[in-house]
Amino acid sequence: MSAAAFDHNKVLKRVAGEVLTPLGLTQKGRSRLWLDDRRWHVIVASFDPSSFSKGTYLEVHVMWLWIVKDHVSYDIGERVGQFEDAGEANWEGRVRRLAERAAERIDELRREVADLPAAVDILERRVGVAWPRIHAAIANGLAGRTDRARELLDAELAARWAGQPNGRNVGLPQLRELLVDEAAFRDEVVDRIQETRRLQSLPDLTNTELEDAISARAPRGLATKLAGLLGSQ
Repeated sequence: MSAAAFDHNKVLKRVAGEVLTPLGLTQKGRSRLWLDDRRWHVIVASFDPSSFSKGTYLEVHVMWLWIVKDHVSYDIGERVGQFEDAGEANWEGRVRRLAERAAERIDELRREVADLPAAVDILERRVGVAWPRIHAAIANGLAGRTDRARELLDAELAARWAGQPNGRNVGLPQLRELLVDEAAFRDEVVDRIQETRRLQSLPDLTNTELEDAISARAPRGLATKLAGLLGSQ
C-alpha cells in the first residue's frame, strides 16, 4: 500500500472491530472508542490519538453511569502498553496485538466488577476526594449501606461542593436527602443511569431490566475467588 493510500485510522478501526466486536463491544459512532455495555456501567476501550504523531495509545476503564453525562469518562482503569506509532512497520499487526490486550483487560474488569458488591469493594479502596468518593457513596447507597453512603457524601459536600454550583449540578444534595428512603434513593439513581444511557446513545432498557442488573450477584465461587485476589493486592 502506498503512503498516500495508507489510512492508519481506517486500519485501526477495522482491526479493533474484528477483535472487540465478537466480545460484545460496540463502536461509539465512528470514533476510536469501543464500549462494553454492562447496563449500570460501561467498560471503555479507547484508542487515543497523540497530538504529536500518528498512532495510538490504549486506555481501558470502567465508566459509571450514575453521574449524568454525555461524554466518556475514565473512572477506574489505566493506560495499557505504550504508544504505537503508525509510521513504524507492521501497523496492522501491532494494532491487533494492542486490541487483544484491550480484550484481556476488558475480561479482567468484567470479573473485577462482576456485581455491585464487587464495585463497592473496589471503590472503597480508592476513596479519596471528588469523584472516587462520590462513586463510592452512590455504590454504597445502592447496596443498602446508607450510613456509609451518608458519611461519604457529607465529607464530599463539606470538602468540595458546599456553596458551589457544580455540587448542585451533579445532584449531591438531593442524593444525600434521599438516603433516608432506600427505595427513593435507588429510583433516583436508576433514573440518572437511564438519562446517561440516553445521552450516550446506549440501547434502551426498562427500569426493571436495569434494576435486575444492579441486583444481580456473581456466582458465590467467583465472588469469593475475586475477593481473595483483590484482598491480596
